[in-house]
Parts: sequence; C-alpha cells; structure tokens
Amino acid sequence: FAAAANLAQAAGAGSRPQRSDSSSTGSSSTDSSSSMMSLAIPLTIVLLNNGGGAIFRSLPVAKFEDVFTPYFDSAHNLRFDSLCKGFHLAYSCALTRADFARVFQDTLALR
Repeated sequence: FAAAANLAQAAGAGSRPQRSDSSSTGSSSTDSSSSMMSLAIPLTIVLLNNGGGAIFRSLPVAKFEDVFTPYFDSAHNLRFDSLCKGFHLAYSCALTRADFARVFQDTLALR
C-alpha cells in the first residue's frame, strides 16, 4: 500500500498500480495509511489475490514437492477486506470478470 501511495503522489494524477497478494501483505503499515489518507489525487489499488505463491510454480524446483512446498509455496487463505477496513479504505471483491468490470467502472466514476 505504501508503494501505491508513493507512486500516485509522484505521478500527480490518478494511478492504478498492481501488486500480487503476497507482496501486499508485507507492505502494510500505519505510514501507508497516513500517506494514502493525505493524497490529494485519486488512487485505485487492484489487488489480484491468487492464493499466494503461484509465481514460483514455473520454476524447475516445483517438480520436487518435498522441497518446493515448505520453501517456495506460500499459499494462504488471506482476505484483504479487514486490512482495507483498518486503513479506512473502500473494499470490493470481484469473483468474476463481469464483477471486476462493474466494480472498476464504479470506482472510476467516483473520481
């Protein structure tokens, strides 16, 4: 979240940075919250929650489950609604492409 806020501030206009779900869990802090709350420009964050760790499935080590699972696979059941609530951010969860299109258009309409 902090990186998204910094990008938006630097851009000086609406920004839509994308991050994976695993990288988002490690970047939340109260500094992020204050940065986003003080933005004078619109910011939309699109978080693609794939359950974590899928990027590493393309590595050759993925064939070896005994090594891959404990050291590379970072699967989780996290939801990000509580995190957004803690930062006083609006949250929407789109489960289909149609849901995403509707939610994203609604978000853009708020600008």
